[in-house]
Amino acid sequence: MFMSLITSSSRSFVTRVATCTAVLGLIVASDALARPVLHPEPAYTGQSYWASVGRCEFLEVYRGTWPTGQYYTAEVFPAGCNPYSEPELTGVAATSAYIYVGESSTVAVYTKKTKQIGTLTGLTGIPLGITSDVRENVWVTNYPSNSLSAFAPGASTPTATYSDANLSSMSFVAADQNGNIYVSGQSATTGALEVDQLTPATGNFVPLSSIGGAVAGGIAVQTKTGLLWVCDEGNGSSGTISSYSLSTFQRVTQFAYSGIDTGIAVPPSGPAVYAINNVVAGSAFTVRGIEYDAKSGKVAASAPAFSSAQLTIGIALEK
Repeated sequence: MFMSLITSSSRSFVTRVATCTAVLGLIVASDALARPVLHPEPAYTGQSYWASVGRCEFLEVYRGTWPTGQYYTAEVFPAGCNPYSEPELTGVAATSAYIYVGESSTVAVYTKKTKQIGTLTGLTGIPLGITSDVRENVWVTNYPSNSLSAFAPGASTPTATYSDANLSSMSFVAADQNGNIYVSGQSATTGALEVDQLTPATGNFVPLSSIGGAVAGGIAVQTKTGLLWVCDEGNGSSGTISSYSLSTFQRVTQFAYSGIDTGIAVPPSGPAVYAINNVVAGSAFTVRGIEYDAKSGKVAASAPAFSSAQLTIGIALEK
């Protein structure tokens, strides 16, 4: 499922907002998104996504045999959201029971039926990256600072906040099955893409020196294959997506893409990487959800494109 994406090609605060489409569903553009709609879908096969644009959230549902099935927009919330005009750089995440949607300096908590039941507060920046771990703790980056806030299940304020002196800014976050946390951002030393590993018990961040690049995009852990996926937003017209072994942090695969991919998501296993792709089109962006073949990097399928005044931020798979 898609989620929200963030960043500018050089993390220069060029707002990236997007209306997204997802495998299992499609996000419609601009005017159609200004009015929330709910289309109950029959049973479907495939992968569903949540996609967010600022505080606007979409459930995307894909029905049919991938990749030849059809896309359907399932719902848009909260009421009154117009993704084309959303100014925020925020992330989104989903656990087995809840959806977490970034809203400026807070995170709204929704049930899967899109009823808001709470708000996470106490953040010191923009919730660009959001993820949950195996214990369903929620982790939120405080972009553009270099800090990360952790929320225990049921908590509405941070249980702990960690600062990473290795980074000048922290963008995205992911968690593995062993409780380790990974963050991507810009190196305080070189200004380049850096990925660090946090051991929550010690509070120490360790740079993963084998991972590099230009501009930090999304990161995601693939649990059953033991891979850490890292997106490099590159130069604004092309970038790369790479996988690294979680045991050695040596690169396993890498493929190039055109445009700007920000947030990425991967299923627990299987040869697929999902991303929101932004291509500069004059003063706007042409945005679409893309499924890449994880081995070859070829586009396996893509959702219909739409135009956005701002860059898309993130994506997440439904759990």
